[in-house]
Amino acid sequence: MTLLPSAGEIAHLRNLVRSNVPPSEPRALRSQIHTIFERVAKCRELSANTTDEAEQQRYLDEAEQLESYAYLCRSVLSPIRRLPPEILSQIFSLCLPNITKDLSSKDYTAEIHRLTHRELLIMGQVCAHWRAIALGTPSFWRIIDLDLMFWSHKMLPLVEESLARSANSLLHLRLGAPDNITVDSSLLKLLARHSSRWQAVLLCMDFSFSAALAEIKGNLPRLEYIHLAGLIDQDGADIALALEHATAAVSLIADAPSLVDVAYTGPVRALDALPWSQLERFEYFDVHLHELNEALSVIKHFPPGLQFDIRRLFMPHIHTTQSNPLGLPVTRHYSENLHSMIIELQSSTGLGIEEVLNRVTLPALTHLEATSIYYPATPGPLLWNQESFQAASYRSDWAKSLTSLYLFHVLLRPAELLSTLTSLPRLSVVVVADHAPNEVLLNNDVLQALVWDPDKDRTLLPNLTVFGALSLLSFDENLLLAFFRSRLEKMDTTPSLPHPVADVEGAPECEAYIRWLPETPSERLEKFKKNVLDELRELAAPGGSCRKGVVWSMEAATETELKTFFY
Repeated sequence: MTLLPSAGEIAHLRNLVRSNVPPSEPRALRSQIHTIFERVAKCRELSANTTDEAEQQRYLDEAEQLESYAYLCRSVLSPIRRLPPEILSQIFSLCLPNITKDLSSKDYTAEIHRLTHRELLIMGQVCAHWRAIALGTPSFWRIIDLDLMFWSHKMLPLVEESLARSANSLLHLRLGAPDNITVDSSLLKLLARHSSRWQAVLLCMDFSFSAALAEIKGNLPRLEYIHLAGLIDQDGADIALALEHATAAVSLIADAPSLVDVAYTGPVRALDALPWSQLERFEYFDVHLHELNEALSVIKHFPPGLQFDIRRLFMPHIHTTQSNPLGLPVTRHYSENLHSMIIELQSSTGLGIEEVLNRVTLPALTHLEATSIYYPATPGPLLWNQESFQAASYRSDWAKSLTSLYLFHVLLRPAELLSTLTSLPRLSVVVVADHAPNEVLLNNDVLQALVWDPDKDRTLLPNLTVFGALSLLSFDENLLLAFFRSRLEKMDTTPSLPHPVADVEGAPECEAYIRWLPETPSERLEKFKKNVLDELRELAAPGGSCRKGVVWSMEAATETELKTFFY
């Protein structure tokens, strides 16, 4: 009796593979697979033992056909076929790239792969069912990411196909064009026709594009985020014309009722038309020091509660401690509405955060963060200016308002940190960092000051609920444990300000994260592992001293944590 299947049996199994329909008799099919592989082994044995070439080939052909049939049976029985399309769609979505802010194509082929959603096409080659999901799920096609350095008009049908496949899904667009590239107006007009579906958009190109996008004005009902990154030649551009183009570009989004998050690169005088009253965050990119006074004037527009991020603030390479060495005008800008500010500067210069602090008075500020563009790839972190910070804090009365302070890529001395923390009694979140090889901020003096002592008239940071640090572990491990234990005791005996995320269900009430740097001396690390980690685990264990709602964590810093603290 032959085990070779009929053409009808093969056709039936192939139809099953194209769907999620289970076989009618799965047990019989599994048994048959076992029998088939036994016959395959027998055919190969018979082929090896015969000297008749025709007989030998017959056995080999039978083995090949049976093996192919067995694999087809296995495909029909594959567990993944039993997953509903909704689950498969979720799995597929994990394979898709997110929209990027970087122009990352390396060549024309790479751009074609991105534009055609190559990841989806690869998954669609597995079977007809997977292909139907990959090509027929609109949300998979909502990202249109174009590096126009490699644009060709022949690519336009690919964009049209993506727009068609995305159906009614909200769109995420990224278009980047270097300043020497003429943007295809037919591409912009095509995208403009779908502006009612725009949700997140990054346009990195010359602001003269606004004419081709005129159709989007008043037709952006779902737009929540946009980054307008205008390219202006600082040396040779017609500044008046650049301002005219930037103003026209900003006016396109003046009537976008869902817009809450705007990022911008360009002249500040073009920003009057933004729908400021509804914004929750504004990011200003690529500001140079000589433009800073004018750029900060934008805060006069800010509505209550807005977050302001100054990104990529470029400083000239002047290594000096002199205040305002370039003699630039210093205008003081005031806002009672600004609650959160992130200052991101170019590191390793003699100028730093004080260039911003000297120019602002922000009495409602609750969160302040200083960071670096490229650190730790650059030689050093930002330099701290204690005098400028204390002056800004005094003017703004941050002793009453500031509750969160991130000095993550900032180089300051322990005494300066203690002075800063002492002047800000309402702080509940503090993140600081040592810097390799030997710039130690978190030392014994700082930890001793952070230990809660109810017998003291005034303990540092009575409302501390989140503490994070990158560390070289250059302190006494017993002081670290004393800090942990004292804050636990303080939680149980003394009321404090609400946790910054207390309104989030399941949020911890108190958190401390110590991450050791790769340059931490091995002998120090071994000592801490031996004397500290076990006790921390005991504190965190059920029934231990560490009650519910408290998180203590001490481990090696990841690559991400070396650049951006995770909290």
